Amino acid sequence: MRKITLLAAIICISAAAFAHEFWLQPLKFWLKTNEATNISILVGEDYQGEKSDWSKYKIQQLKHYSKTGVEDYTSHLSAADKSIIEARFPKAGNHLIAFNNSNKFIELEAAKFNEYLETEGLGYIAALRKEKGISDKPGREVYQRCVKTLFKVGGKTDSTFKINTGMRLELIPRQNPYTIKDGETITMQVLFDNQPVKGALVLAWNVVNEKQR
Repeated sequence: MRKITLLAAIICISAAAFAHEFWLQPLKFWLKTNEATNISILVGEDYQGEKSDWSKYKIQQLKHYSKTGVEDYTSHLSAADKSIIEARFPKAGNHLIAFNNSNKFIELEAAKFNEYLETEGLGYIAALRKEKGISDKPGREVYQRCVKTLFKVGGKTDSTFKINTGMRLELIPRQNPYTIKDGETITMQVLFDNQPVKGALVLAWNVVNEKQR
């Protein structure tokens, strides 16, 4: 049976995000109990990514959440490749990996930055720049990346999917993604600094994978 996996690559921003998408890509999302898997930390577009450069940021949070609690998962970074997380879940149910890195700064010349804002549906930022008379100035941004990925282990589900991991930006499903059927909708809550965000721009992509099990 054909499976559709929705990955959420969430970028925590202070202005508009010029950075590429950033996500956690496991080998599989459906696992047997105690089955080993690798999770790649990737950056790119349209889920065509490259391994994230470890030297350009510091990890603020890398944690594993389950119905039995939370543990720091930094030690699960591969010794040979820091863009790989080595995981193994001994208990059946949902398991959540959350990753948040430190602030990064970028600057882009004015024309390219303004074009990007319009292309990405961030016209309100372009309008604000125009209002302040700085449309001809370079665009500057400080941002961090907040990403999560959810597993189903041993054929079981539980309430782990709705845990608030405490990252600056949280996208929390109201329903368990692994119980959603074709044609049904899913509701997500957006939090910034643990406060609800009204009117947030949210983009979603999906990846069709013929074999996830």
